[in-house]
Amino acid sequence: MNTVFKTVSTLFIVLLFSIILTSCSDEPADDDLEGLTRLRITDGNHQTERTGAVLPKPMTVRVTDIAGQPKYGITVFFSTEDPGAAVDPPTAYTDTDGYASALFRLGSVDGGQTVGVKSGSDSTTFNHTAEAPGCTEEDPEGACQWPTGHVFITTTSSSMITGLGSVLIDFDPGTGATTRVLETDYILRDLDFSSRGELFVTTSEKVYKVDPDTKALTEYAGLPILTGSEIEPNMGGVLLMVGNTNVYTIGCPDRNAVQIAESYLMNYENLGVDPVTRDFYIATGSGPLYNIYYNEWDGRGDVTNSVRFELNTGVGSPRGMCVDMEGFLYVTIDSNGNSRSVARIKPGWTEDPKWFDFYAYFEGNNQLAGRWGDITVFGDHLYLIDTRMNRLVVLDATGTTDAEKFVAEYPDEVFSLSGGDSERYGIAATPEWIVCLEPD
Repeated sequence: MNTVFKTVSTLFIVLLFSIILTSCSDEPADDDLEGLTRLRITDGNHQTERTGAVLPKPMTVRVTDIAGQPKYGITVFFSTEDPGAAVDPPTAYTDTDGYASALFRLGSVDGGQTVGVKSGSDSTTFNHTAEAPGCTEEDPEGACQWPTGHVFITTTSSSMITGLGSVLIDFDPGTGATTRVLETDYILRDLDFSSRGELFVTTSEKVYKVDPDTKALTEYAGLPILTGSEIEPNMGGVLLMVGNTNVYTIGCPDRNAVQIAESYLMNYENLGVDPVTRDFYIATGSGPLYNIYYNEWDGRGDVTNSVRFELNTGVGSPRGMCVDMEGFLYVTIDSNGNSRSVARIKPGWTEDPKWFDFYAYFEGNNQLAGRWGDITVFGDHLYLIDTRMNRLVVLDATGTTDAEKFVAEYPDEVFSLSGGDSERYGIAATPEWIVCLEPD
């Protein structure tokens, strides 16, 4: 049976517009067309992306009266005539400050593309540029190659390993079943999915692509000299990667990794990418006050701004990051003491270093409190592995107490073998922004 692909734009647009167009849920006022109004672009003009991709910034305009005062509830029309292009929503209403926004998915032809905007008797035009993808991996069309909602794990310590390398495991949260996808002699450092849903793994020297049919590893890109190689999806391309000093973007297989950020004392295990805004987080420094940097980025050009948060981890260290579709960053904090928790951070919100406190939840039992590393998210559920108690744990991001947040645990040496808690593992869920539907 053929699989029908939906691009990232569907979920992308639904999620963003629940935030940026709150005025659409209000009852709009009648257009005031009797008085003079002025329409001007305030943000989102002159963006460049791949053909078929959703532009990272909303196109935003402001409607005012002739004196410059904002007009509320005014109808704003967005339209395009470029082949394959789409605007969402085509009709918006100004909020109390006079702003209205829309997202734009570029059409199928590279070159200049435009969006016309009209409100009352005034109009303006957004001008954008579409570039052809350099390879299949950069194509924004989603790839539905791996089971939706499954969690994939690489580890050097599992009952599924027969040699001295690593194993790639498929965990189905719906049934609790685990499947060995492949075993390799390589020591795998991490794994993750690209922006279009293809699966990649890393060693200390190379990035490999996992064939969904044969399960073979194909060399994709060489890496700079690194002590670690954590990867995340790059929503403006293929992958993002962090070492112990630099952040790199990885594009087509015939291109080198490109450095986009440099920082001192970077914690190479920590990289988180916002799947909606494309902004990314890194951790630097040493305890107890670590620096968490929120870097504003469109996935293609330079980092445009960086905001620093101080995260007090006590005697613990940050060991992994992930960002959910609502823009919350979750940071795993681990130690051999009482600092074992999951922190939660979001710009504009109060940072919570003990959003979930493993040590308190297990009543100070040092063994049960576990040892924790990387973390991933799908929907409302967070997944991470306890290498001390040899289990996979599921947390609920919507819970208000630790008891409500602790959803399930799967004690199994498939995830981690007894006798040590220093193995290297990575964990990643299939991208929820790629929606796969059965044909009608």
